[in-house]
Amino acid sequence: MKKNNIIYMYKKAWENHDENLLKLIFHPNALYYEKPFHDPLRGIEEILEYWRYNAKVQRNVKFNVLREIQNKNQIIAEWLCEFDRIDSRKHLVLQGVLWADLKKSKIECLTEYFLQKISN
Repeated sequence: MKKNNIIYMYKKAWENHDENLLKLIFHPNALYYEKPFHDPLRGIEEILEYWRYNAKVQRNVKFNVLREIQNKNQIIAEWLCEFDRIDSRKHLVLQGVLWADLKKSKIECLTEYFLQKISN
């Protein structure tokens, strides 16, 4: 995976809870569909608020891209992520797919679908 692509930056942002990196990869008016049938997060401020909450409850995040395909305007990636949830004292393993529409090399719309496995 190239270190300058958006998926690598997304990986680093999640693993390090890096708000500055999120601001670099998301368009200011981005839509973020984190769960099916839920309203999207709208704009970078709502996205940052969601990630700030996750930074409080997630530890030891390891995010891996299993497969990806991308062109100038879209990215589709299958991923696996695991972390410790300190609020529930559980180790979670998530596997999912994300679809990102890009505008001027930033995510304009991100849709994720994932399943969760509780391993402890």
